[in-house]
Amino acid sequence: MQKIFLFSILAMFCFFTACNGYEEPENKESILYALKSRFGKINNNTVINEKNSTKINERKPDTQALFVNQTDNQKSYDYGRRLQNTGEIQLIHIPTRNGGITEIYDGALTNIRMIKEAQRIYLLEHGSYTYDLSALNLAFEDVSQQYLVGNTQRIYLNNGYYYVLTDKLVAVYENNTMYHLDFYYDGQIKCISKMRSMDNICEELGGINPEPNKRISSWISYSLPESFL
Repeated sequence: MQKIFLFSILAMFCFFTACNGYEEPENKESILYALKSRFGKINNNTVINEKNSTKINERKPDTQALFVNQTDNQKSYDYGRRLQNTGEIQLIHIPTRNGGITEIYDGALTNIRMIKEAQRIYLLEHGSYTYDLSALNLAFEDVSQQYLVGNTQRIYLNNGYYYVLTDKLVAVYENNTMYHLDFYYDGQIKCISKMRSMDNICEELGGINPEPNKRISSWISYSLPESFL
């Protein structure tokens, strides 16, 4: 009986070595050692199966994020591809808090002027505008995340603001603020009120001719004078 048991152990060992290419460490000829080295610890030294081990820092970083595009009629979902923040000319958004009605956007106006001027030059050279900030040789400082969603680029800053570029306009938002401004490359400026209590802010900014927003009609779009910029 004892011989049968030893023969079984020996057969198991041969099976493991043949199938897995196990090479026994030098000076350790014990069959028990060989078996333990496949499944456990020997002398408090953990044996790692390299095929199944995964290091956290070897995992690929997330390269996509899901964005919701909503209109009055439907809601769609798009995956955004994360972009590198490249460009030689740096844009800096420094929020201002001086009590003025334009304080949310005062830190953005210089950046908007630079983007619009770069778009003007790009139009002369290529015959169209672009949604790609790097194509304008521009990049923001203090970027948290940057995505390409369809033909739209979204740049999120660590200070709570974010910019959205299309081939028609650049928009500036502040997180949790229920209105934003759209700056069209052709010179139009729109104040978009997302709820009725924000209408007065667009009016105080000089907004006139309120009309339903083209994408979401419950939002109200006001035309601002070009002198705003």
